[in-house]
Amino acid sequence: MSVPSAGELGRRAERLTQLSLGVTTDNVLARIQDGLIELGELTGDPVALESAAAAFARAGAALQQVGEDTATGATSQLHTAWTGGAAAVPTERTSSAGRRIRSDSAVFDAAASVLESLGGRLREAQRSHGDVRQYLVDLSHQAVQLLAVQPVDAGAGADLTRIVGESLAAGGTLLGQVRDDHDTATGHFANRMSVLVASGWLGDLFGDPLGARPDDPLDDIRRPTQEILETYQVSTDPDGMVTYPDGVTGWLAERLGKEPRQLTASEARLLDDLGLFGVKDADDIQEVASTRAQTAFGGAGIADGHADAFRHAYWNALLTQRFDEGWTDDFTTAHERRPDNRPHSEAMDLHNNEVGRRIARENPDADPDELASLVEQAVRDGHTVVIGQDGNLGYSDQIPIGRTGQAPNIPQPPGVDPGEPDDTRWSGGYHPGDKADDDYTTSGDY
Repeated sequence: MSVPSAGELGRRAERLTQLSLGVTTDNVLARIQDGLIELGELTGDPVALESAAAAFARAGAALQQVGEDTATGATSQLHTAWTGGAAAVPTERTSSAGRRIRSDSAVFDAAASVLESLGGRLREAQRSHGDVRQYLVDLSHQAVQLLAVQPVDAGAGADLTRIVGESLAAGGTLLGQVRDDHDTATGHFANRMSVLVASGWLGDLFGDPLGARPDDPLDDIRRPTQEILETYQVSTDPDGMVTYPDGVTGWLAERLGKEPRQLTASEARLLDDLGLFGVKDADDIQEVASTRAQTAFGGAGIADGHADAFRHAYWNALLTQRFDEGWTDDFTTAHERRPDNRPHSEAMDLHNNEVGRRIARENPDADPDELASLVEQAVRDGHTVVIGQDGNLGYSDQIPIGRTGQAPNIPQPPGVDPGEPDDTRWSGGYHPGDKADDDYTTSGDY
């Protein structure tokens, strides 16, 4: 996970302050989304900083003990070997070495204090950062509701724009304070380390204390992104695209408010197994996932970015809970068998679909809001992949939110033929379960 530099924090703080000025009902949604992008992630690991502080404190205590042993025990041993004036010189040198060691131990203690203080301040800042981010997301929902009614209520609009401006300014102030803490701690830490380097105790430790973190546990299990690109490819549907639904079923679907659309033939066959109300249920889930993705991460990266990763993973999590994992795997894989699919987008979607199904499998009792939170956290933690500005796949915690790109338009590889769906992996048919309402649909449940 990348750590923002002090310079980057300063630029983001300044940009948030600029965005807080001149907020109107015409630009409020855009300002919120830009603000969420600039607020970004506040990385760094308080636990690692505090662990480093404890290590320095232990080293300081050990040096203190060495200094005391040198000044007392070693000196007394010298007097057993030399007497009179012969003992004066080695005794003084030994005592001086003991004093120097004890002095250096105090430097270790001071460095420990700097790191411990920074860890605590970073933890507090991350908590405040999360609060500001969530508040801006909530404000974006309020803005959508406010703007949906025309004409816009002038009083409510004025209140909302004022609060959005204040929240953006608060985000700028927060990042500015983190930047100042970063600079101050780095200076103090470097000054103390320079004493130890000069003493010969340590090598070059003029690092950035904000960057301290334990080894990323994902590093050992993450697949290379090039391998994901090559592996997560599916063949084009040999039966092409179809209009779904059509005929009498299409007419009935229109009565339920569902317009016909273009699907792969294998995708359509899987929907046929659900029946009319099951199809509406699956459509409702897809619409809910798409709508919720519009505000996830401020809507940043709705195509090939973080919001897109959220949309696919959340869609698969909801489908898995409703129809089971086997059917969802077959259906969402069939969805990617379009002839116009770009390889990088296809690999990203298939990989992130799998993440969503896993989240549902591991959290069978989670409600839709809980699933959304788990999926969003998975994106933040880098369990999903997105497409960077260079057009290549990257893990979602390694490419900044709002700084993603688009899949390059390159020829499709042959891909793997998934074969005919294996209905022994799922129950078949539509089984709404106890969450469905009286009309055999989940409309409004998500």
